[in-house]
Formats: sequence, structure tokens, C-alpha cells
Amino acid sequence: MKADPNLEQEELQEEQKRLETIRSRMSSKDAEKIVSQANSLAAFQEAQENLSLDCLPKVSLNDVPHEPQNFLLKEEQEQTLKIFHTNCFTNHILYADLFFDLPHFSEEELPFLSLYTHLFTELGCGGRTYEQNLEKIEAYTGGADASLSLHPTFANPDLCKPAFILRIKALKRHTKQLFELLGDFAQGVDLTDEKRLKEWLLQHATELQNKVNKNALNYAVQLGFSSFSSASFVHNQWHGLPYFNAVQSWTKGTKWIEKLQQIQQKILTGPLGLILSCDETHFKELQEKHFYGLPDRLAKKTAPFIPWKGNYPLQSIPSQARLISSPVAFTAQTLRTCSYTEIDSARLLIAGELLDNVILHTEIREKGGAYGSGASYAPSTGNFYIYSYRDPNLSTTLKTFQQALEQIAAGAFDEEDLEEAKLGVIQMLDTPVSPGNRALTAYSWLKAGRTLAERRLFRKAILETTPSEVAAAVRHRLLEKPRTTITFLGQDLYTQEKEKLTIDLPLFSIGDF
Repeated sequence: MKADPNLEQEELQEEQKRLETIRSRMSSKDAEKIVSQANSLAAFQEAQENLSLDCLPKVSLNDVPHEPQNFLLKEEQEQTLKIFHTNCFTNHILYADLFFDLPHFSEEELPFLSLYTHLFTELGCGGRTYEQNLEKIEAYTGGADASLSLHPTFANPDLCKPAFILRIKALKRHTKQLFELLGDFAQGVDLTDEKRLKEWLLQHATELQNKVNKNALNYAVQLGFSSFSSASFVHNQWHGLPYFNAVQSWTKGTKWIEKLQQIQQKILTGPLGLILSCDETHFKELQEKHFYGLPDRLAKKTAPFIPWKGNYPLQSIPSQARLISSPVAFTAQTLRTCSYTEIDSARLLIAGELLDNVILHTEIREKGGAYGSGASYAPSTGNFYIYSYRDPNLSTTLKTFQQALEQIAAGAFDEEDLEEAKLGVIQMLDTPVSPGNRALTAYSWLKAGRTLAERRLFRKAILETTPSEVAAAVRHRLLEKPRTTITFLGQDLYTQEKEKLTIDLPLFSIGDF
């Protein structure tokens, strides 16, 4: 099979011919009928918005518990290994997360760190080839996965405590094999198998290329945030366009393999800990067996450790458009606001729900024909963005973003809208945490410094926020602040929309930096 690079253009031309044929056969009466139907649809949509839903049963704020979720996390020290445990019923499954505090890395090394994380469980270790390692993982566990976490702190979102985390889960009867795998992985994976490494990288590069459109909105958001803080900069280097372009460039040589070996040496010599979710009986059995010798295996590492600094120079990112092969747009407007420590944080979380429920969903999705839209705010970093994806429009969408902010800032919403927004926020905060994630969730709260008392205050602020407070927060924190606009779209849509834009969006290719 051979891909046809002209297929999309040919399909668009065929569609245009069909439309022209249909149009040429239409009488003026037929055209008027279509316009009339469109007007009728718009009127119907407006009428639906004003229907009373009071007859339907609903949850109110009176039904919302005032206490946030909380999971007790116990800590103990086994030689150089810190062990954290949350007691919960897991149906005889052990969930284990081995984490390494990250040392400092140069800016050049950040994409390599992300690459190392992606391929960590795809290689051999413990004297086994990658096929043998995969067989052991599949025979005794429910899977192994590596990830990176920044852990921005509660007191200062620009201060992070990042970690490299390996997660493995297994049935209780396979606990010994789980700990064997943890110990093997912690000694490092086989980075000498050049054939396997090159084969995997080519697959990974192809996968990233095939998912450009699927990941376009994430790339837009991360690029827009990357100049706001060191945490956002690092996240973009790990998961955004810098990583995408780095992977494509690495396929042309092998020097990246040597760099990975240096990355591994730095990661696996850092302070580490073990997070376990299981019931108390199972945990006591693990203590009696001395965690199958894992603390002994990990105590022998004595290499120097340079703590994470995160002091990377930030570059200004202008508003821009990036070309991809797509007939629709993936658009985000980003800005930096306040974080958890300020009272407006709770109000901005509510504002995100209001923007989506009251305006964006109706105007951009229902009327504009976009596949999705909304607003999102992360109190941990202070990052806020408004977005649309698979959107056939650009200029009208950007105007809607502005109008939405103006309406909420002017208080153009009622008490019922506010209650729905609060319930949406609480629903997000109270999403049930699966037993396997409870210890890791509790550890994340501990790492970031989000105590139960602080989370209580935040929840209280959400429940007690008034309409005027939300409007004021939007006015001062969002409407009156400059925003960065990033859009990923096709050439035809950009050409069609360019003259209608009220802001300058210079055009770049996906590989430009």
C-alpha cells in the first residue's frame, strides 16, 4: 500500500463539484427554502434554550458534602527507600508506584527525558531481552508503565518537585514477581540493543506523525503556555512540539542512544520511594517479607545527585497559526492567572464552567458546527485557556471567545447558571478515585503541599462564591489581560479566514521553531 498525498485535496475538489452541480440545478425558490430552513433551525435552537427544566429532578448544592475526599497515607523508611501506603480494598490486587525524584537536567536534555520515559518499559532489563521482559510482564502483571510528573507546589506554582514514576500492578499471588520486576527496572533498562532502539523509535515517530491532528489542540495549548512559567516550559518540552520535532530528527542518526544512557544514569541515582495501594493485611505480609528484598537492591546506589532547579530561560510566544493537513481548526487562547493560594482561584474554576455552559457550547458547537469547545483552568499552575477543536471556523470562534468573556464579566448569567457551574466543579473535584490510585493521589497532595485544611478552604470558597465575585474575577483576571492565540489548521481554512481576523496570526509550519 502507498499513501496518496493528494487524496484529501482530490476529495475536497470532488465535494466542491457535487455542490456546484446541486447549486446549478436549484431554482431561486429552492434556494429561498434552504435559507428559510436555516432560519427556522436557528429560531428552534433559541427557543430550546429558554425551555423551563424545573419539572425535572436535580441535585442541588444542599446535596453536596462539605468535606473533600481524603485518603490516609502512612509513611515508613526502609534503608534508603521511603515507603508510602494507603489501606483500601483492592480485590487482592497490589498497585505499586516506584518513583525517583528527578535531578536537574539541561534544556537540551528535556526531550530526551520524555523519550526515555516512553521506551522505558519497551526494553529488556534484569538480564532479559525485551521479548523475555515483555513475556514476564504479561505473565505476572496487569501491565507496567512509566511517566513523568512535575508536582507544582501549593505555595509557589513555579516551584516543582518532579519525579519519574514506574507503575506496576499485579494479583496478590504474583507479588514476588512484581517486586522482582521493580528491582530489575530500577537497575536500568538495556540501552545497548541498537537494533531494538532504532526499530522502536521509527514506530514512535510514525505514531506521532499519524496523531498530529488528534494531538493538535494539546500542542496548541502547551505552546501557548510555554512562555508563562518554567513548569509549563518543561511540560511543552516533554509533550509538545519540541518533543515531536526532536523525535523526527532522531530518526536520522544514532547519537540519541548515547544521550539516553546518560539520562538513565542521572535518573536512577536519585532519591526514590515506593507507593502502595492494598489492604492492611497484604501490606503487613509485605513488611514481614521485607518487601521481597527491594530495599536491599536499591540501597547500593551512591552516585551524586544534583537537585532539580527548573531555572530555564523563557521565550515569548506570539499568537500564531500552524499548518497541518486538516480542513478544520484546533484553536486555543491561553493566559496565566492566579493559583490555589488566591481567592480568585475558586472563582475562575467556576467561570470556566459558566463560559462553556452559558455561551461556548451553544455558539461554537451547536451553531458553529465545531466538534467541541470549552474553557479550562488549572489552579495548580494558574494556567487558563479557552478552546475549540475540529472547528470549521476561526474568525467567528475568536469573536465568540471575546464575547463570552465580556458576557460573564458583565454578570450575564443567573443563579441557576451559577449553581450548575458549582455542581460541575464539585463533580470534577469529587470524581471517584479508584482504589488503585488512592495512595498515588494522597502522595500527590503531600508532594504539592495541598493539605486537607487547604483543600477544605478551597471547597468552601467554591460553594460560597457569589455571581458578582465570579464576574469581577473574570473581568480582572481574564478579560483585561492579554491572551496568546494559537491555532492549528489547514491551508485552505487559513486562506479563507485570514482576511476576517482582527488579530495578527502569522503562519508557521509544524516544524518551525
